[in-house]
Amino acid sequence: MVVMFTPVVRKWCQDRNLSPSKFLIPLSLATIFGGSLTLIETSTNMVIHGFMIEQGMSGFSMFQLAIVCLPTCLIGIIYMGTIGYRHLPSRKSSRETFNENTREYLAEVVVENW
Repeated sequence: MVVMFTPVVRKWCQDRNLSPSKFLIPLSLATIFGGSLTLIETSTNMVIHGFMIEQGMSGFSMFQLAIVCLPTCLIGIIYMGTIGYRHLPSRKSSRETFNENTREYLAEVVVENW
């Protein structure tokens, strides 16, 4: 999800002259929150499920983890949308940083013939 939405968020921020970090960090966190809701979303859930089956336990059902994770997910998203948003860095995009500091990134080399 992060890979799919990163270019969209960056373009949206560029069009509105906003800092991409204010939106990319919450996008990543929302993906982590959402990923904890089902059995197949995170590798940790799959590994624990496998260990449980190896030990003769029944394992998790597909949405069994949502009972615990859904309230936590909602609290995390509400926090990031209200209080946490204010603590995020307001960094410029890499393109803007490059354009402002072009001299730091340019080099000149002379190659002599042998």
